[in-house]
Amino acid sequence: MLAARAGLVPGLPLMHPAFYIRPARVEEAAALSDLCFRSKAVWGYDPEFMALMLAALGVAGEDIAAGDVWVATGADGQIAGVVALAPGDAPGALDLNKLFIEPRHIRSGVGRALLAHAIAEARRRAADDSGRPERSGLLRARRGGADR
Repeated sequence: MLAARAGLVPGLPLMHPAFYIRPARVEEAAALSDLCFRSKAVWGYDPEFMALMLAALGVAGEDIAAGDVWVATGADGQIAGVVALAPGDAPGALDLNKLFIEPRHIRSGVGRALLAHAIAEARRRAADDSGRPERSGLLRARRGGADR
């Protein structure tokens, strides 16, 4: 079962535990910042680089209060991942500001679900702004979030 969950058994799907996506809470900002740091560090970056990333990996209470940050939680309420949107450079565009998964939940499907949620939210906001979701609300990944 563990091998199948890790995707090590060919032909067996990854197991997807139940989780829920909800808006982040301002009081979770520090815990979410820590999650982002742990998630980035799991890929083996050296300590000097990780020290430089502290500010970029922080989740601001202002962003949470603005409704731009969501978390995935398990049935036990523990946070499994975080996703955040931010205004893009182009008018009406949104960027994927953060997408980080608690290391023990990597490859569980949480990241895919959070990304789908962010895309749906970007489309919803674009439709609210212009009525034409195909013309605005672009979602682009920033180096600080979606890639390792």
